[in-house]
Amino acid sequence: MLLTEQYFSKSYLYGCRPHVNVVFMKTHKTGSTCIQNIFLRYSDSHDLLIAVPITNGYFGHPDLFRRQFVPKLKANISYNMIASHMRFNYEELKAMMSLNTKFVTILRHPNTLFESVYSYYNLKLLFNVTYDDFLKYLYTNTTNGKNIRINSRLHQRFGRNQMSFDLGLNVTQFENNITINKFIDKLEKHFDLVLINERMDESLILLRQELCWTLNDVIVFKLNARKDYIKQKRFVMIPFLVLFPKVPYIPFSLGIQRQSIS
Repeated sequence: MLLTEQYFSKSYLYGCRPHVNVVFMKTHKTGSTCIQNIFLRYSDSHDLLIAVPITNGYFGHPDLFRRQFVPKLKANISYNMIASHMRFNYEELKAMMSLNTKFVTILRHPNTLFESVYSYYNLKLLFNVTYDDFLKYLYTNTTNGKNIRINSRLHQRFGRNQMSFDLGLNVTQFENNITINKFIDKLEKHFDLVLINERMDESLILLRQELCWTLNDVIVFKLNARKDYIKQKRFVMIPFLVLFPKVPYIPFSLGIQRQSIS
């Protein structure tokens, strides 16, 4: 590895040693490409071993992640990082990574996320209604004679409750509050840090602290983002409790707020 003594000495100023084993669970349309770039740069500059998909940038998605999706390494060798799109499967990821691996992901407010997903993946072709008509259905449960299957997914990947789907929740459980609460509890146990898109500055500081990296290591570049005027033109506030009765965003967003002011 290229982790020099000079690099370690900088980290020791914070009383810790850099973590080089990380799973970054890359969620869709949350700013995750910017964070992925941090891990790719770090892996490259420190000569780490990072798992990458053979094709399409996906590890099996929409299937849950399995270690068989990743090329097998020689005995006693493990990947340092994995930072590509997949559907989260903690047990399988834990089995292929080192014991001291840190688990990190990023979330975004579900209202703006769904608008972004609807626009970017052109879900009008899936639901056969405009974004505004889809919202009208959520408000009034009427579709002007059109049948909207709100849990349909484009290419079996993209649709409603995108973050929860990426993080492993089954579509059939979207309305099951008991299952959703258990799902959120598991996520809180499995992830060492959950970044929040709307609190990016605080999130990056906490990422640096969690991994004991330098500030230069967590410099972020804006990638794969729409122009602001497009977002302002299309955004319509969705009634949060109508579309997303329970999502991981709320507890983790509050967690970032508590950590940033503590």
